[in-house]
Amino acid sequence: MAPLCIQASAVTGMPVEPMIWVKDPPASSWPACVAVKAIGLQSPAAGDLYLRQVRRALMLEGRNVARDKVLVELARELAKARPATSSITPAS
Repeated sequence: MAPLCIQASAVTGMPVEPMIWVKDPPASSWPACVAVKAIGLQSPAAGDLYLRQVRRALMLEGRNVARDKVLVELARELAKARPATSSITPAS
């Protein structure tokens, strides 16, 4: 996946962190997809913001979004940054 990310970055001009695919690659996109859908059911606006945050966490920050801990951290970060938009109540 790293070469594909590097090529996509070159074509689109969007920065990426390709080392995620070497250091700690996500085993599946399923957990992130379920989290995005669950938040979107609570609030469509929050779902859109959370999806963007998950993408940024993976592609720019190199965070493994297949891990529950990372997904909960992202939800907490969003709830803290955008309390008026998000009705997110992440589990502890």
